[in-house]
Amino acid sequence: MLCAIRSVFLCTVLFATPVFAQDAALGLTAPTSSTSDRVFYDPNNLKPEGNLTLGLWYSQAESVSGTLGIEQEGVFGTDENFRLGLEASSYTQTAQITLTDPDFFESAYSRQLSLSMYNIQPNRAQNGTFSFSGIEGTISFGRQFTEELSLSFGGGLGRIRTEQNVNLPDFIQNYISLEGEENNKSFAFLHLLYDRTDKTAYPLEGYRVGMTNELGSVGGTAYLKSQVRGSYFVKASERTGIRVHGNVGLANTLGSGAFPIFENFYAGGPGSVRGYGQNTLGPTSNIPNQTSRAYTGGMFNVVGGIEVSTRLGDRDDLYALGFYDIGNVFASGASFDSTELRSSIGVGVRWDSPIGALNVYMAKPINNRADDNVEQLQFTLGAHF
Repeated sequence: MLCAIRSVFLCTVLFATPVFAQDAALGLTAPTSSTSDRVFYDPNNLKPEGNLTLGLWYSQAESVSGTLGIEQEGVFGTDENFRLGLEASSYTQTAQITLTDPDFFESAYSRQLSLSMYNIQPNRAQNGTFSFSGIEGTISFGRQFTEELSLSFGGGLGRIRTEQNVNLPDFIQNYISLEGEENNKSFAFLHLLYDRTDKTAYPLEGYRVGMTNELGSVGGTAYLKSQVRGSYFVKASERTGIRVHGNVGLANTLGSGAFPIFENFYAGGPGSVRGYGQNTLGPTSNIPNQTSRAYTGGMFNVVGGIEVSTRLGDRDDLYALGFYDIGNVFASGASFDSTELRSSIGVGVRWDSPIGALNVYMAKPINNRADDNVEQLQFTLGAHF
């Protein structure tokens, strides 16, 4: 599904043999607290052979990270496609096995089965770290209705544990006292995507809107979590484009009980509000015996902005950027306060290097508070497989 990266090094090694070919991965994501990270397999993206991908990167936030992906099509003498994915960093350790049928019972729908084990530490960079670990099984179905409209839906079962570490933040202790350390989880989700862009890596025209809804239960507490994302692209010239984007997420319990804290939204960092540390905006919680505070996330987030990008010279892989970002996360929808929104303005460079997209941002927060975690220089290289 979940870091502000000041220094990143990524090394990707692809192997090609009669069994493994240098083709793109199946497009699956590790389980995170965000339902928008549940990406369904595109049945039109079939490859005739297998694929092995290895990756390493370094960042100040995550230290060394590694990924491994093994894929093979036509397993068991069927149309089933198999994938094993492993990921390890200071924040996340994940193992996932997936079976995908691109034309389930020869229908227009694809079907995906996955089994995942994970351990996630949203605030490892802070004192008073805490983590969530669990196992989750999911079944989902997808369909491409038109060139623009696609749908995926499904559900799953799992068990999740809130780990008690040293100097556990107060909000974690409060949740454990109400709901316990370990709980069963069940959920159903629906994702819709309408994409009217020009379908390039960096669209210059059109718009894209996605909506995700998840209805779930953790322990005895039912919850509903919804998120809407949108982007609008304007072609200013043959080499310059403007992107206006927004993201709103809202969650709450249905009835009594405490909202599962591992389903909280977070904000801050590249991909959110640049110029602030990853996941460091919004409410905080006391950490016993510490002067620092833990970032808790919340049940309501709003993030948006505008970005202008222009291609440099005759190259198709190098862009200059200018941007304005604004947003924050709040404890609930009722606690939204427009005066608490954080914003930044900045410039950047994007280079599509042979080992992934390199993005360098220099951002200046406009209305930051004294206790905000400011990071004026941020950059990312590559992406998770």
